[in-house]
Amino acid sequence: WEIDPNGKFTIFHLRKGVTFQDGTPWDAKAAKANLEAIMAAPIVSLPGVTSIDVIDDYTIRLNTKNYNEVLISNLTVPISSPANLAKGNDAIKLSPVGTGPFTLAEFKRDTSIKYQKWDGYWDKGKPYLDGIEIDIIPEAMTASAAFQRGDTQWIDQPSIPVGVDLKSKGYAYTSIVGNELGLAPDSNNPNSIFANLKVRQAVNYAIDRKSISDSVGRGFLIPRAQWSNTGRPGYIPGMDFSYDPAKAKQLLAEAGYPNGFDTSIIYPPPPYADENAVLAVQANLAAVGINAKLDKVENAKWTEERYNSGWKDGLIYMQSGAFASMSRSFTMSLDASRHDYFSAARPAGTQDLLLQIGSTIDSKAKEALMQKMTKQLQDNATFVPLFFSVNTAFFSPTAHDTGRYDARQQLSLWSPQSAWLSK
Repeated sequence: WEIDPNGKFTIFHLRKGVTFQDGTPWDAKAAKANLEAIMAAPIVSLPGVTSIDVIDDYTIRLNTKNYNEVLISNLTVPISSPANLAKGNDAIKLSPVGTGPFTLAEFKRDTSIKYQKWDGYWDKGKPYLDGIEIDIIPEAMTASAAFQRGDTQWIDQPSIPVGVDLKSKGYAYTSIVGNELGLAPDSNNPNSIFANLKVRQAVNYAIDRKSISDSVGRGFLIPRAQWSNTGRPGYIPGMDFSYDPAKAKQLLAEAGYPNGFDTSIIYPPPPYADENAVLAVQANLAAVGINAKLDKVENAKWTEERYNSGWKDGLIYMQSGAFASMSRSFTMSLDASRHDYFSAARPAGTQDLLLQIGSTIDSKAKEALMQKMTKQLQDNATFVPLFFSVNTAFFSPTAHDTGRYDARQQLSLWSPQSAWLSK
């Protein structure tokens, strides 16, 4: 691709000789149809793009208001045959037609997904496997037993106790610092307890992140006391929220709650949230007088409250990818156009600062802006950072070259076209 030095467009040259699984050619018209569908979706995923032009059969130009680093990383979205795209959301979700190495053979909701090899894949000679089956096993110990029996060759993001057990038994694994975990307060509501800065600060000082990471996480959680992590862009040494229950109680008293208050924590099931970690956070809060009722909800309801209905008078569990690009990390949770965790008020100027971070090319200037964002979030106690997860996949000795959690890739990627099994 080519990026205009003035940030007004990005030109993409498409791979030739690629077709969709229904025989439709992958070309500039197909690319434009997909990208325009993404732009029309409720959650804006192509920041700054104003229009898309077809230059020739294999060249498209994205016209932009300004350069935005997030644009490139946000193009890692699935694409669909234009014919299938025209059938609407149900077809896209339940009968996908892409350009990949496998076609969908069977989908049983909450049970399994089966794929079969597609001989028309553009990378000739691949895939190596005849098919792939994904078994969805919600109960952690049942999933572990199936893996250890050899019913499956791979178990992804197991619960922490299962991960600890499989590690101790010597199973091969790959891992990557995965998701940014935290709590978002209902602070956009002026009548909420959490509209008070001192209350939000008290919650942050009440949590012993290191102790929970050591006792509950056992190598699968890393303490997170500010937005970024040590060694990553935007991190500011010395600005961590330390564990200080006495200070938390003092702040609560100054806020007018010397005896604490009642609230709630909304959280989803694994692998999004580890229940033992949530229980430990609840106990820390109770120790300073904040009695948080736990409200475990299905993933669909959690997502609905994050993006649409919001939540009231409480805290909601946060999970977003710890992306290699800190611009994307900030954008995914903070950008107003995404409407994510919108019941939590952002500090004034957040949207403008996001734009500055994304459009700044000079690395030193960008780092300064990211640290400015970190300080702004920390001073405002906008969120309650908790942990970084360590996303892990365990493999049987017969599974090879999956590409899962390759450090060069993003969290959701792997290489099914290159995977193979030995006997």
